[in-house]
Order: sequence, then structure tokens, then C-alpha cells
Amino acid sequence: MPDEDLLLDIPHPEFGAGVVGVCDICHSRQAVIVLNKERFKLCVLDYLNKGWIRSDEKPAATTLPFVSTSEFVDSPAAPGGVAVSIHLKSLKTVKHPLVTIVPDVLGITAEVLEAAIRFARAGYDAVIPDLGRVPGVGLFDYGFQRGMHLVTGSVPVNTSRRARLFRVVDVCRVKALEDPMVDSKRQAVFGIGYGGALALAYAAETPDISGVALAYPRAVSPGAVLRAISCPVLAVYGEEDERSGHGFGRLKADAEAAGMDLHVSVIDGTAHAFFDRANRDFSVPAAEAGWSEILTFLKARLEPPPTVLKPTPPPVTKPSTPPKRAAASAPPAPAAPSGSAPSPA
Repeated sequence: MPDEDLLLDIPHPEFGAGVVGVCDICHSRQAVIVLNKERFKLCVLDYLNKGWIRSDEKPAATTLPFVSTSEFVDSPAAPGGVAVSIHLKSLKTVKHPLVTIVPDVLGITAEVLEAAIRFARAGYDAVIPDLGRVPGVGLFDYGFQRGMHLVTGSVPVNTSRRARLFRVVDVCRVKALEDPMVDSKRQAVFGIGYGGALALAYAAETPDISGVALAYPRAVSPGAVLRAISCPVLAVYGEEDERSGHGFGRLKADAEAAGMDLHVSVIDGTAHAFFDRANRDFSVPAAEAGWSEILTFLKARLEPPPTVLKPTPPPVTKPSTPPKRAAASAPPAPAAPSGSAPSPA
């Protein structure tokens, strides 16, 4: 970790918006600063256990219910033939469901990291492929998908560039499934914003999943790809979302035409990007309400219902009957004395 990434001796910490705390990998005091045009990406941080830079309180390192590791997987679609992902592993002593987070082409952001931490705290494993490291993916893709969304109201997902991204996502997901504590029969996919559109398209190519959860996703083009999604899908929107709200109507129409099981939850009184702490529309009540909807949705599809043990009635024992007594036989008649006359008839 470069020394300049440590926020220890910066004279003006109020520059930019960010959080400061203890990294759960290297256990040193670090910070993430979110600026308007650039972002410093560090290790996996527990954002829920941090204080704002302007706060005088020192962050406290607590025992986390998960651990974080970086995974390196051989993939021809990645730079140098190696795909990179972050795997958050729950410490529960039972097998965990796996949530694959499909990020935007920008890669791993603070918003995506917090999502992974939420899932890990809920007892799931979460894997985030770093799409920002895929060669040839960058500002062109960033501008292309946003330009097409402005023109057509949807994000094109059937391009060769998207196929390359999905190959990276898939090898990272398969690598996470090799963990003996991951239950391969309980999987879900998650995405936010433009990453939500990519998550829909990836779910259409991945049959082994039980649910798809999305936060203010964009619609996808062509809408026919939704026909391949056989599991339920949840989309959470803000009531005053003007950026992705107009795409909700198209996504709903495409879902009905494709026969996709779409569930929609609208958070009252909030706008776009209410999960992003660096966005002006971020709202703690709205974020908590949205996460409650998502975790409840995934719990119903990833966690088996509790087994209700019916009390076993005691065995019915029949009362024992005493053995019947044999009927008493009549005593034999005494024999007549010898020499005596027989009695008269």
C-alpha cells in the first residue's frame, strides 16, 4: 500500500468527502476520499464502522463477522490473463449462499463495496469482479452506455464488449464457488444503476441462481434477453428518481412481455442514488429501507425455511389383561367298595 494512501498527516482533511477508519485486511488506519473526478481505491473497508473525516472521534476496530480476500483467476479476457476479484467470506459455521455483485464498468466503487459488506454481515459470501481492470474497458464504455441510455432509454447488453465483461464475472463467480463453505445451490446476483442492467444480462446467461436484486437499474436492450431469467427479480427505485425512473416503465413492459417475475419496491420521498454516500441524494432512512427490502427478498430465496419439528406423541400402550384361569374340573366320583351290591337302578 503506498504511503500517500494513508490519511495520517494531511493538513486539510476537509478537502473532498470521504470516510476514515481501519482496513479489515491490513488493519492500518486508512481512508477513502471521493472527489468529483477521481477516486482513490484502497483495500476492502468496513464503511459501516467508519467516521466522517471532519469528526474528531477515532474509528474503532471491531471484530467483523467476515473476512476479505483478493482472488486471482486465470482468464484470457483479463489483463495478463488474470482476473481480479474481492471475496468477502462470512464466518458463520454453516454453508453460505453466494451473491455475485456485477459492478459498472468503473469497477469497484465505495457504493459496491458497501453492498458486499451488507451481504457479508447478513451471512452471505459476496464476490466483486473488478471490471475496471479489464483491458479496453474505460471511458468509451462509460460514455457509450450512458449515451445510449439517454437516446434509447436502455443499455445495450448484447455487444462483444459486454460478453468479455461477463466472462470475467463468470470466472470470478466460479472461483468463489470453489470455497468449501459456499453452497453452490444458493446463488444470487446483485447490481446498482448501470451495473443493474449488466446484472440483468448476466443473470440471463446464468441458470444456477435463485434471485436477482437490483437498485435503481436501467432497462436493457434488447428486452428479449429477459426471457432467459427464470428466477424472481427485485428492483428498488426512489419515488422521485428522475434519472432511472423513466426507464422503469420500459423495464416493467419488457418483463411482462418476457414473462419475467419482476417485483418492484418504491422508496417514498427519495431520489436517485440513495445508496451512494458520496451522492447528494444519499439518504440514510431511504438506504436502510432499500436494504431491508433487498435482504428480505434474498432471505426468502437463499435461506431455507426453518424446519418445524412436530412433537412426537408418546406411544399408546394397551393395558395388559391378566391371563384367563382354566375352568376347575369336577372331582372324580369315589369308587364303590368291592363285594358290595350295586345300588338299585
